[in-house]
Amino acid sequence: MTDLRLSFHRYGPSPQEFFRFYWPIDEPLMWATLLSDSPKIVVSVNTDFVVSVAPPQCKIYFAAATEYENDFLKPLLDANKDFYLEKSDLRGETPAILGKRHPHRGLTDFLIGREAKGREKWRFIYASTQSREVIGNIFEHYQFEYGSLFNFPFIISKDEPREWIKQFEGFFVGVQKGEFAASVIEESHCVMATYWEHGMECVSNKITRAEITEIAHGIADKHSLSLAVKD
Repeated sequence: MTDLRLSFHRYGPSPQEFFRFYWPIDEPLMWATLLSDSPKIVVSVNTDFVVSVAPPQCKIYFAAATEYENDFLKPLLDANKDFYLEKSDLRGETPAILGKRHPHRGLTDFLIGREAKGREKWRFIYASTQSREVIGNIFEHYQFEYGSLFNFPFIISKDEPREWIKQFEGFFVGVQKGEFAASVIEESHCVMATYWEHGMECVSNKITRAEITEIAHGIADKHSLSLAVKD
């Protein structure tokens, strides 16, 4: 049984399942997915993947969502003097495909059988950091949200991306609503997003296949995992 799977995709022929991005069809682009079916290792693998592709001079811009307070992330961001912005709104009923639920139970509560009152008040946090601890905190404490409800976006860039918060907001509207413009890919080191609870996708015109493969092998070796690479 393979612990990790690294797959490469082609812009155009390969389907864009969880978010959209745009790129000239005739220009080189690296698009890879690093996945694991074991929840026990996804937190460490995702953290290592994001941190490993980020050069020292770059910051990691990200967004996360929760029905609760951001009590885990904010103290870390404050301690590092990292920028962050919080937003919130109320979300409505469970989609019909999930079945009926009591009108006073939240979506998360419905899915995991926990009682709650009222509609969901979702809290969204948009931040930038160079801290491994902050990145690991996202994957450790927001597992249900990025595993079942949203795909969390990341931009790794030396300079602050233009309108990055506005772009990230689309990821919390619904699956395939999030988008990365070609200008973001061009101006950043790479863009990334969670692949439900299984791993991460990475898109870049700066990072090569060989470099991503080397990073994936390093992560596998670090955790004594097997790795399969598919072109």
